[in-house]
Order: sequence, then structure tokens, then C-alpha cells
Amino acid sequence: MSTAPGTPQYRHSSCNRTSNGTYNGQNYARYQYKVTDGGRIWFFVDPAQNGAKIAGRVLLERCEPGHPKETE
Repeated sequence: MSTAPGTPQYRHSSCNRTSNGTYNGQNYARYQYKVTDGGRIWFFVDPAQNGAKIAGRVLLERCEPGHPKETE
């Protein structure tokens, strides 16, 4: 997940109402990493600006040990 967190192998489908979110006033696409059969890590990807020395950031929103009710 550290080299390409937005690639399909790390995303889990989201409902339309949960596919975007806000972090510090900025809107981002929301991703889910499927840790277990039910557990998920919800995160945003903040890409680096052109010419930056870093690749960007993964912003963790929350971790759920069971299947999140919002995505049912």
C-alpha cells in the first residue's frame, strides 16, 4: 500500500454516499483497504504537488474491526 495506495488492489467498493470525504476542509476520494473479511481501514490519498520531494500522503480516517454499516 505504500507505493500506490489508490490502485484497485487496495480499494474496496464504496457506496456513493461514502465515496468522498473531507479532511481538514479539503475534499478527497475515500478508499477502503480490506484487512479481514469484515474489517476495513478507511483512508484518503493526498497526492504530492508537481516537483515535490515526497510522493504524497495517506491520511487515515478510521479503522473498523467489523464490516462498516455505511457500506451495506
